[in-house]
Amino acid sequence: MLKCAVISLGCPKNLVDSEQMLGLLQQHSVSPCLEVEEADIVIVNTCGFLAASREEALDNIREMETLRMDPNSPLRCLIAAGCLVTRDKEELIASCPKVDAFLDVFSRDSVLEAVGKIFPEILSPILRENVSRDSNFKLISEKQEDNSVENDQSFEKLLPQSIKGTADLNSKICLPGNNSENYSLPVIEKTEPIGETYYEKMSGIASDPHRFPLLPPHIAYLKIAEGCDRRCAFCAIPNIRGRFRSKPTREILEEARRLAAQGVKEVILIAQETSRYGIDLRNSDGTRTEDTLANLLRLLNEIDGIRWIRVQYLYPQDFSEELVSAFAETPKVVPYVDMPLQHINDRILRAMRRSAGREETIALLTRLRERIPELVIRTAFIAGFPGETKAEFEELLAFLRKQKFERVAVFQFSPEEGTPAAEMEKQVPEKISLKRTNDLILTQKRISAEWTRKQLGKTMEVLLDAETEEEGVFLGHSPFSAPDIDGVVYVSADEGFPETLEVGEFYLCEIIDCDEYDLYAVPLKKINE
Repeated sequence: MLKCAVISLGCPKNLVDSEQMLGLLQQHSVSPCLEVEEADIVIVNTCGFLAASREEALDNIREMETLRMDPNSPLRCLIAAGCLVTRDKEELIASCPKVDAFLDVFSRDSVLEAVGKIFPEILSPILRENVSRDSNFKLISEKQEDNSVENDQSFEKLLPQSIKGTADLNSKICLPGNNSENYSLPVIEKTEPIGETYYEKMSGIASDPHRFPLLPPHIAYLKIAEGCDRRCAFCAIPNIRGRFRSKPTREILEEARRLAAQGVKEVILIAQETSRYGIDLRNSDGTRTEDTLANLLRLLNEIDGIRWIRVQYLYPQDFSEELVSAFAETPKVVPYVDMPLQHINDRILRAMRRSAGREETIALLTRLRERIPELVIRTAFIAGFPGETKAEFEELLAFLRKQKFERVAVFQFSPEEGTPAAEMEKQVPEKISLKRTNDLILTQKRISAEWTRKQLGKTMEVLLDAETEEEGVFLGHSPFSAPDIDGVVYVSADEGFPETLEVGEFYLCEIIDCDEYDLYAVPLKKINE
């Protein structure tokens, strides 16, 4: 049986796409594997958001190209997919002659055709499956690629490249050829543009029905929307992933029930902006449906087997009173709000094209703290945005100290080509923006340590995620920490604990020690569903 490994880079939304591609291949007699050295097929699902993420993606592609040419390696099919392909498609095709297929973010399910071109023994059933399931694809032309050494442009030339104007949402999948045999391969193009009804038109893709889990089996991301309409001045995501499109509620609930039946106990809702969910969904007469994030949370709360519901990527302007109430009143929704704010100074926020200002943001934070007991807020800030003065940065620093956010990510401003911010005047010098970034990080480190100290002696539920190399010590997370993002809880039972600890189970634990980000606990009892 053929084996496939995926290198999934970037955000959780990319991880869902990676799981879907693996699952689709598994449905066609391709076995997922963990080690690229054992794989016949490797997919590098790329991130193209920042320069550092593009460099990481290119490094991984280069490494896999080297493996692709190793005569002792079974690797015969190398696929580059995801955001970097959408953002820099032509440059990638020119610079990566050993890559067999390029799939942009809208074309993930064409991984079947791509693999079929290299392994023709599975080509015919794959094409029959795709033609019957998705009439949006057609073969439109033949393309011959020059795979000679002269065509292998240096990655150094590619690294600075970014958006070449606005991304064409009539996305193409380029299959430049088998590197071990010189023959023509088709370019596949979507025949309809991607618009507000993307998920309705492509419902077979929307529900992500074939996902092969890459997370521990008790945790799963649940993508509820795609794309973004915000056009923040610093962000390239709308150019990469297109307009905001909500997945229909019925698709989300079906997927959640399927995940629960597979043993998932925590679902994490993700989108580029989850709080905007449903704004684009319309009835047949054109009126807006009743689909909102608040209503979705209440419906997900009714699904048996799911104990925790977590929401990421909220936006302050769309955090309605109804949504605040849903967070406060829905039992399975954990008291955790992930809401990137980016800054607090009004002039900087306007320059960033952020809709929520200082006063509105502070009022929302106050309401959230008042309504939701033990709330933990995770946010993100950008240091060194163009034109940011010392006084404006000091305002941000003071805001951070006063609000005492439990979780904060800090990003040094990166001038992404093709975004308005990259062309703004008064770019902050690198040295100053780096110092401001470090000042925010050090301030937040002290705040985080203060929060963890306050947890000493408290009891909280912990979901065990893995056993560590140290015997009897388990790694877990609480309702107050997102897995793989925030600090963890180390759990170890003494000899008097009557049960053997099990991964994927909930335990009521007492916090006995801490450091700046992590907690250490002993179990008091297992929580039976």
